[in-house]
Amino acid sequence: MAKTFFSANTFVQLGIKKNVFSIILVLMAYSNLFAQPVASKSQPILTNGGFENNLIGWSTVTNNSSNATFTITNDALHVHSGLQGLIVNVNNTGTADNSVTLSATPVKLDKKGYYLLRFWALTKQRNALLDINLKEGNTGNTCHFQVWNRRDTTHNQWQMYQYAFKVTGRNTTLQFSFNTATTYYLDDVEIVNDETNPELDVRTQYDWQNSFNEPYGWLSGDNNNPVLLPDNRVAWVYNDSFMGTQNPHTNVLHSPQMINNLVVVQKGDSLISRYGGNVERPLSLFVPDSNKNEFWQSGGVVENGMLKVILIEITRKGTKFAGHTWIGSLSLPDLAVVSLHRLPAILNSSPNCVIQDGDYDYLYFDEQRATVVGRVPKGQLDSQTAWEFYTGNNNWSTDFTQAVHLVENVAAGNVIKIGPGNYAMSGVPNLSGEVAVWFAQSPVGSWVSKTIIYHIPSEEGLLAYEGHVNPLGNKGVYTFTYSLYPFVQNPVAMQLADKTTYVPGFVKANLLELSPFTHGTAK
Repeated sequence: MAKTFFSANTFVQLGIKKNVFSIILVLMAYSNLFAQPVASKSQPILTNGGFENNLIGWSTVTNNSSNATFTITNDALHVHSGLQGLIVNVNNTGTADNSVTLSATPVKLDKKGYYLLRFWALTKQRNALLDINLKEGNTGNTCHFQVWNRRDTTHNQWQMYQYAFKVTGRNTTLQFSFNTATTYYLDDVEIVNDETNPELDVRTQYDWQNSFNEPYGWLSGDNNNPVLLPDNRVAWVYNDSFMGTQNPHTNVLHSPQMINNLVVVQKGDSLISRYGGNVERPLSLFVPDSNKNEFWQSGGVVENGMLKVILIEITRKGTKFAGHTWIGSLSLPDLAVVSLHRLPAILNSSPNCVIQDGDYDYLYFDEQRATVVGRVPKGQLDSQTAWEFYTGNNNWSTDFTQAVHLVENVAAGNVIKIGPGNYAMSGVPNLSGEVAVWFAQSPVGSWVSKTIIYHIPSEEGLLAYEGHVNPLGNKGVYTFTYSLYPFVQNPVAMQLADKTTYVPGFVKANLLELSPFTHGTAK
């Protein structure tokens, strides 16, 4: 089942368990302190999504002997933002599904393409059923949700739900159907795209919901570390992931099947999972020889004609990093397992990511929530060659304790080269709710010009971590990802009820324009 740590590396060394509720409360408080919802950059597509003008632009229906009331509230605990929200009190769901509905005035989505529906919701009864339908003419685009109740009733904390969809340019009507006899709270309903929210990568979010070229495979997971392959495919190496039957029209997972590591291969907008075992019994790609522990991953590089994945050994009960780092080799282009062996280094800190540059592979470590860097000669990542660690002033040492902190309060998610003498480091600073990037002229820094790419919306019990960046850019624009995990008493129950609590978010930025080391755009 789910691991007992916050991320693959960030909290391994701290021994923080995911099911320790006293820690959860502290982390939740910090998350809500720093992370604020992001406002749209232009006029909203859907008007009065926050119910500030009562129910103008909305219509309600109760059919088939159903009974429900729709009430505007200004109670602070039931308003996500602004001054008002909506309470839907369903007394009877009627004799047929979708009998209690709330519909928005049709909107003309003039720009054909990809959109994201986002809304904030709570219920009095956990796992209350909510269905949405985005209607274009006679065509429906549906998604099924289970909405959670608020866990801390003394604070105004909410859950955000989302659904990515594609339109053909006709009028679109959004309809909510309330299918459980309970009380629902709804606020800040919005439809966004790349024009209203240019920091969001709506197309990529759509692809990870809809574009798996397989009936069975990856459904949700964390720490998606990307590696660019020689044929321009991207291998997204994952940690703990739920596996199951693909269904983009439900936000609910129906299988608790989880494996500890796998690769999702992206070619254009097509995705396919690579894992061990088979559909009947999926297994992790890599398992320690002793089979007493398990592997998470720290990214990889293409070396000696193979994809070399860095694996960190975690004790079976998830209590700590076992101190051992391994290399798992996958053949190219088919990504079949070739070999697995342990490296000589025994450290208290595990690698977090790696970049191959010039004559070396550079490995970035999370050392007490700061980034340090080591290196090994190119082509020798899986050899017995000792790692060297950067100690400052162009000096290196095999003594990890002498390594200098490159950046404080963040573990590097990835380092990529975006041009000559131009490097970018991604990350989610500790408890910040930020996706951020730093720039340098070499893989070791100095790292400067921290820029916040995105403020992650604050949700009750959810914390963000592991900010990665896809090395395959488009005219300077790169896609960033961040992982989410529910710090609640039963995280797996929440992950199954709402898969987006354990699905990476995707945002984007033009790094060439942001970097002070891009020729012609220096700041």
